[in-house]
Amino acid sequence: MSIVHFLLSGVCHQLPENSLVYGGHVLPICARCTGTFVGAVVALLALWAMGSGHRSGLPFRDALWVLGALGALWAVDGANSLVSGLRGAPWLYGATNALRLTTGVGCGLGLGALLYPLYHYALFRDATEPPVIAGWTQLATLLAAGAALAAVAVGWRAAPYALWAGAAVGSVLTVFAFTNTVLVAQIAHRRGACVRVVQVVPYWVAGAALGLAEMTAVALLRQMVMG
Repeated sequence: MSIVHFLLSGVCHQLPENSLVYGGHVLPICARCTGTFVGAVVALLALWAMGSGHRSGLPFRDALWVLGALGALWAVDGANSLVSGLRGAPWLYGATNALRLTTGVGCGLGLGALLYPLYHYALFRDATEPPVIAGWTQLATLLAAGAALAAVAVGWRAAPYALWAGAAVGSVLTVFAFTNTVLVAQIAHRRGACVRVVQVVPYWVAGAALGLAEMTAVALLRQMVMG
């Protein structure tokens, strides 16, 4: 876990007081980052389960407004926590880990809803243009999945530490791999090169390796600056 904590220090400040605790152990990333990264993976899974297939279109306009508003709430809550910490007293309102997690999940849903179509656009030859979220029913389903995640994470405090620690770490790696896989396909000028899922594997390996390198570099930089 020391290696995991070091790598994730390149992603999150890891303040214990801002992190969820299960079984007496603090998660390796804060509540807001936990919500953001796990929320993004839940969004990816929900979109896949709803039959979005290889859709490469962005969510419909009103959905973008809703998801953008959730991202704005995440930013406001983050700014409030930062300023409150610097002041040593609440700024706009008293921050809680439950609120940090919830705003993180909201941001994560938006992140996943953007990553899903970008990923299919970059990699799959049969990617289709329809929006990945085409109507209010799909948007409501996505929001319900996020609400369920937040409710379970906050309400099930007796959950095994390994469950949420594994979910947090796995989600960080998944989001970095997804993002970097898109980047690798673009840099290599291989957009739409995949027809079968197995053809994606080399891009995933490269994306995951690049993600680990990015986290390591930032973690080392942070260690050099902060000691």
